[in-house]
Amino acid sequence: MKSLKILILGKGSIGRAIYYYLKKNRIAKRVAFFDKEKEVKNFDILIGALPSEIAKNGLRMALKYKKDL
Repeated sequence: MKSLKILILGKGSIGRAIYYYLKKNRIAKRVAFFDKEKEVKNFDILIGALPSEIAKNGLRMALKYKKDL
């Protein structure tokens, strides 16, 4: 499980809480916040922490790159 690379979509309070939890418990090899769409292909899992108005964009990106969300 520690070999996972996780990308968090959303840098709000929920996204930061998830980041803190993953880092504290050393669950993943790499944890980062979404910055550019190009980097999505370098991660194993996407975590959606987006507001409901734009959450569908995260789903579309996960489907486009065939990543678990």
